[in-house]
Amino acid sequence: MHLLAGMLPPVVTDADRELVARQLGREPRTLHGVAVRCPFGAPAVTEQSPYAADGEPFPTTYYLTCRHLVAAGRLAGELAPQLPLLLVSGREACGEYRLAADGLAPALDSARRLEP
Repeated sequence: MHLLAGMLPPVVTDADRELVARQLGREPRTLHGVAVRCPFGAPAVTEQSPYAADGEPFPTTYYLTCRHLVAAGRLAGELAPQLPLLLVSGREACGEYRLAADGLAPALDSARRLEP
């Protein structure tokens, strides 16, 4: 059973392919389907074929293409390595971390609303 069974079928339209190319800044190489759509119907997560057309293995199954979710992921990635230092360095640093985390919260809430 497909991981996202019960959602919209992973059909890729020409409009989807065009939008994903704009989201990525290049043509998608192995686009197989749209795994998750945003509330507006645009691709948010795409599913890739395991092999490119030339037979080269393609190890990435899912791509996060929604620019809002990509930005939230980058911010979370930037904050994660700093967490241990912030926790050790006292209240002021924890307050700064809290401000950053509060800034990330709306993006994460949007991502959660995309979940089935």
